[in-house]
Amino acid sequence: MPIETIHTQSPGCKRFLRDMQNAEPLREFTQTPPSTDDAQWPNTTLVMMTKYPTPGRVKTRLGCEIGMERAAELHELFTRHLSDQLASAGDQRVIALTPDSYLARFEGDLDNLDWQLTGQGGGDLGDRMARLFQTYLNEHRGPVRVVLTGTDCPLLTDREIADAAEKLLDNDIVVGPAIDGGYYLIGIRSPWKDAYAALFSEIPWGTRDVFTTTKQRVSAAELSLAVLPLKADIDTTEDLGRFCAHLEASRHSSPLLAELCDHVNAILGVGESETRETHP
Repeated sequence: MPIETIHTQSPGCKRFLRDMQNAEPLREFTQTPPSTDDAQWPNTTLVMMTKYPTPGRVKTRLGCEIGMERAAELHELFTRHLSDQLASAGDQRVIALTPDSYLARFEGDLDNLDWQLTGQGGGDLGDRMARLFQTYLNEHRGPVRVVLTGTDCPLLTDREIADAAEKLLDNDIVVGPAIDGGYYLIGIRSPWKDAYAALFSEIPWGTRDVFTTTKQRVSAAELSLAVLPLKADIDTTEDLGRFCAHLEASRHSSPLLAELCDHVNAILGVGESETRETHP
C-alpha cells in the first residue's frame, strides 16, 4: 500500500492536526542511540509481530480519529521503518505476519532481505506468541534467546534489543512495559518450559492489566524477570501527537528518523512548509 499525502481530512484528523501543533514530546518516546558496535549477539532471534495493513483491521482506535486508511498507512510505515532500524539486531530476524493468507502478498512487498518471513498461525494473541517462542527456542540445540516485539513502538533500536538479550543471560524473562498497561517487548531464554505457557494463556489482552498479570504469572511460576524502561505505544491521537512532536525535535539526529518524520507528515497531510513553521 503506497505512502502518499491525503488532502481530504476527516473532522477527527483536523482536530488531531490542531492539537499536534501544541504537543510536547514524551520522555517515553526518547530513542536510545543506535549501537555503533557491529558485533552480532549470538544465539539471539528477534521476532517482530505485525499485521497485514488492511484498513479497518489495524490500529482501529487511532483510525476512529484520523481515518482507517491513514491508520493502516501508519501501521505499514512503522513496520517498514522497524525492519530498517533493526536490520542488524540479533543474529536472526523474523517478521511474523497475520493473517497467514497474506504471506505471499506481503513477501512481494518486502524489500528488506535481512528478515525472514513466517505466519503467526491461528488462535488468539497469546496462542500465537507462545507458538512463535516454542518454534524459535527449539530451533537450535545450544542456548537461545528469543526477543519478541510488535510495531507500536517504532523508535526501538538495535541497542535496546541487545540490552533485552543481555538481560536474558541472568533472567528467564525480560519485559518492556508500555504506558497503557501492556508491553512492547517480551523475551525468553531456552529451553522452553511448561511454566512459560502461563504467560500467554488467559491474559486480558488489550487491557491495562496485561503487564501486571504477566508479572503475577512470572512470580507464581518462580521464574526470574528483568524489566526494561517504560515506553509509550502509539494507539491514540494523543500518543501520535506526542510522537510527531518528538520526531520533529529529533529529525536531524539520523536519516532514518528524518525519513520517518517526512512519511508521517505525508500520511497526515502535513505539508513540509507548514511543519517547519509549526515545529522550528
